Amino acid sequence: MARKEYTAGKIKIESDDMSDVTSMSITMNGQDWDITAIGDANPSVEEVTETFEISFTANYNPTDSAQAACRNKFIGGSRSLTSLAYYEDASAYLSGSALLTSVALSKSVGGFDQLTVSATSRGTWSYTSS
Repeated sequence: MARKEYTAGKIKIESDDMSDVTSMSITMNGQDWDITAIGDANPSVEEVTETFEISFTANYNPTDSAQAACRNKFIGGSRSLTSLAYYEDASAYLSGSALLTSVALSKSVGGFDQLTVSATSRGTWSYTSS
């Protein structure tokens, strides 16, 4: 299994690049239903859904349009993002629509303020690589 050290990933929110991303992670989840008939000795499982949980942190910049979109959508009550793209490098990325699950602003004396955003995928996502 190859190990890759990522030094340049990026996040796009509604086609705008988020500036100063300092960390990002993605968790891919699968949910199955147990459809084994009562009394059946052979278990039967059906794949139901796959979701992605995305989390990223950036140095806070109130004028950054992607950061503002996350903040304003969460405050405004419509937490739905039409487009979120998670770039693992310059040409490979996961993209689709998402629902914001949290937006946190951490204030720091003597350091950079941090904006941390979490979202979960909605619908079908795609993976693109060159």
